[in-house]
Amino acid sequence: MSGSLIFGEPEFYSVTAIRDYCGTARSILKPLGMELAVAGAELQAALRFVPSIDGGLAKSIMRAKLVSRHMTNAADAVLLAQTSMIKTYMSFRKHYGPELHRAGHKDPKRPRFDFAG
Repeated sequence: MSGSLIFGEPEFYSVTAIRDYCGTARSILKPLGMELAVAGAELQAALRFVPSIDGGLAKSIMRAKLVSRHMTNAADAVLLAQTSMIKTYMSFRKHYGPELHRAGHKDPKRPRFDFAG
């Protein structure tokens, strides 16, 4: 390993540090997941036109799906990791709510969802 940390130093000594780490990880993972998903689709599109020696077009399409599915699985795994980062912070807020409230922690101001609009 090169010694540099992609998401930053994991120093979890404050609510802000936990939120920032999870948010940074999510923002880094999001484009990576999209890139892998697009690359998987492009790989499938390219491979489906490679002629099969022992079959027709259907065999070429099937092989392309089988090969590109691994890259699509990688994209799905990155999406799961991205989602899990948000769930980590939300779970922290849920399970440590009484301590946060007692310490006077205020939620960041966000616009309220308008069900009527």
